[in-house]
Amino acid sequence: MKKKQSLGKFDLTTIIVGSSIGTGIFGLGSDLAKAAAPGPALIAWLIVGTGAVCLVASLNNLGQKQSESGIFGYAGKCFGPMGEFVSGWIYWISGWMGNVAYAMMLMSAIGFFMPELKGMGNFLKIFSSILILWFLSFLVSRGIKSASFINAIATCAKVIPLILFIVVMAVSFKAGILTADFWGKVNDSAISGTYQSTSVFKQISSSLMVMVWAFYGLEGASLLSKRAEKPSDARIASIIGMIILIVIYMLISLLPYGVLSRHELASCPQPAMSYVMQKVVGPWGVIAINSGIVISTLSAWLAWTLLPGETLMILAKDEVLPKVFGKQNKHGAPENALIFGAILQTFFLISLYFTEDSYKYAYTIATSAIFIVYLFVGLDQIKYSYEHEKYGNLLIGIGVIVPQIWALLMFRYWQALGLFVLYLPGLALYAYARKECGKRLEIKEKVVIVLSVLAGIEIISMAFF
Repeated sequence: MKKKQSLGKFDLTTIIVGSSIGTGIFGLGSDLAKAAAPGPALIAWLIVGTGAVCLVASLNNLGQKQSESGIFGYAGKCFGPMGEFVSGWIYWISGWMGNVAYAMMLMSAIGFFMPELKGMGNFLKIFSSILILWFLSFLVSRGIKSASFINAIATCAKVIPLILFIVVMAVSFKAGILTADFWGKVNDSAISGTYQSTSVFKQISSSLMVMVWAFYGLEGASLLSKRAEKPSDARIASIIGMIILIVIYMLISLLPYGVLSRHELASCPQPAMSYVMQKVVGPWGVIAINSGIVISTLSAWLAWTLLPGETLMILAKDEVLPKVFGKQNKHGAPENALIFGAILQTFFLISLYFTEDSYKYAYTIATSAIFIVYLFVGLDQIKYSYEHEKYGNLLIGIGVIVPQIWALLMFRYWQALGLFVLYLPGLALYAYARKECGKRLEIKEKVVIVLSVLAGIEIISMAFF
């Protein structure tokens, strides 16, 4: 008999924070300083924060009114089963590809304490990553509740060095340093990586590219809403998680502007947070932050082992993926889905022994694919609000889709290539799943499949010819 695995508000909140606060936060200060001065960065945070609020509001509203299957169920509501498959499959791709990036960041952080793990092509690093990958998959397979409990402990532990960093920056903060070039009017060509134009608008645009990844994982409570002890727990957890993330991200990225000059921040190597701490408090700061990176990466990796497995299980139960992915073991965990994801991640990690390109693809695809999923949420929010004449909620939906469309327009060719290569095989699984449940593909679904294949062939051929 399968055990009931339910999650409370605290569990769901820590999953949101744990999956969102991964590795990017430790390099946020340097990346942001390269993009913008404090003033434009502050405006950019207000824009990104507003988008996050709209996303959470949409998820809570749609979850309460429609009770669909996770975050990708809203695409199904708007565009039918094919929409749910596209959104869910891309969400799954985003999840497990991000784990590959987590693996490499974790090994780099551990390499500070164990130099033999340094080097991208290091066999020991790849082998260690694979062992951790399968251990985390095994941990999640023992039950969603036990995995979330460990995630809660790890999340609380990794927040400690972040709080330490915030306190050190606040104590060392000097208003004169912050306001020295508040709007980035000084054209400092010595700042490595900054953009040629110093206009406020371009600085804000560049900042958004850095910040927009920060809230990746904010939808975790929505995806696990059916595991919640009460439906309201998922909504409350998403609001609490959003507030925690906004406060932490803004403080960690903006306070250093009052401690070091923009040039000094932008010149810090990655992970920038440890080097900022080293400049302010000495060597012990590097040890504290790198320890935090290890904990943070493991926590995020655990959360993103849990979420992709849950995704395939929900898609299978909704009959848009083969039934085999929906089977649960005696602990209530989607074992087949976890094994399938772990196998793919293993092959990708092995490829890192031969080239670093796979790592770059993994990181970029994981952080860009999510925009398509969020776009579907915004579209369903607009559709539902229009049909029920809730025009205030319609504006919230617009607040969701605008940054997603902007991000999609900023896609580079190789990002689209990577997504299509991983997206196209899923179409065969979708077609098989519809046949398995006794349903024929509709004409519009066949059109989408044909167009997707043609687009994929075009993009792939452009890459090689």
